[in-house]
Amino acid sequence: IQDEHDDEAPVVEQVSEHEFIVNALANIQDVNEYLPEPLPEGAEYDTLAGLLIKIFGRIPDLSEKITDAGYEYMILKKSKQSILLVRLLKLEDKKEEA
Repeated sequence: IQDEHDDEAPVVEQVSEHEFIVNALANIQDVNEYLPEPLPEGAEYDTLAGLLIKIFGRIPDLSEKITDAGYEYMILKKSKQSILLVRLLKLEDKKEEA
């Protein structure tokens, strides 16, 4: 039974074939269940927010973008201490052109 969590956003909301809005505080393993390509898991972080702070080397600013592990990440919502919501854009594989 869900009560206090009824209005919580889904872990991953698929916007289009290649675009996903992701709750950055969700566990990476949970997020990976919804994505075409899994995000890297690491011992030093459990959440997408943790992964992004590791990639950026700091807490990124709103609307900041970075590319890693086959996705472009854009920060949609954040607090002072963490990232809350992220847009993931699956990058096209460039291997076919080589």
